[in-house]
Amino acid sequence: MMKMIGNMVLNDEATDIMAYLALAFFENKCFVTHEKFKRRGFVIHHLWYLEDGKDVTRGMYPKGEKGRQAYIKALRPMVEKQPERFMLLKNGIHTRMDHVRNGLTRLKKENFERLVIAVRMTQKTKRKYNKRKRKNKS
Repeated sequence: MMKMIGNMVLNDEATDIMAYLALAFFENKCFVTHEKFKRRGFVIHHLWYLEDGKDVTRGMYPKGEKGRQAYIKALRPMVEKQPERFMLLKNGIHTRMDHVRNGLTRLKKENFERLVIAVRMTQKTKRKYNKRKRKNKS
């Protein structure tokens, strides 16, 4: 039985390959959130690219489902051969890291280092506590 979400087929060959790679090489979970792999919403992230032009990137394939299928099929042997070059990430995490406009990997190294220091210095408050406190004042 073919499962559809919108116009995406989730029982396709590329998704099966992603599920196999997630289990075989990435402990079946997102490196950052540790969320268990799901058949939708995960990507294989390149930690570095081969400089000889022999790497496979998503931009080498057409947009849409046919391009996705071809890309994942071509990526599979690269992940199998050098899994240390890749990690499994939830799509939202990948976007935060690598988005063309505001991805963290796009920052200059020194700015990124200062950003990490600022994040570590920042003390977070629990939102649930603040919401309860506001409700009790009303």
